[in-house]
Amino acid sequence: MLNQIVLAGRLVSLPVQVDDAPVSNATYRATMELEDERTGLQSIDIYLWPQVAESMKGQYSEGTVIGLRGYLKNHNGLLTVITQRISFVTPQEDADHD
Repeated sequence: MLNQIVLAGRLVSLPVQVDDAPVSNATYRATMELEDERTGLQSIDIYLWPQVAESMKGQYSEGTVIGLRGYLKNHNGLLTVITQRISFVTPQEDADHD
């Protein structure tokens, strides 16, 4: 079975190193905020591989809209997101259709 997730949201906190990661090599955690029209804003912790966290330095700040690709993992009874790739999400500007 394929386990893959794609999310877009606003970065609430920059990656920090943690000891209790759900995967031994995903040693950084950040938080992103997702907006759902039914439930409103939701915060979700994302875990990052060191290479992904390092690539964020100087490029991302709190409030940046990001997209991520990763997979889900059950960690101590909680579903967590392990991030494999992260990128900026830039909103498309409305084009004139005159």
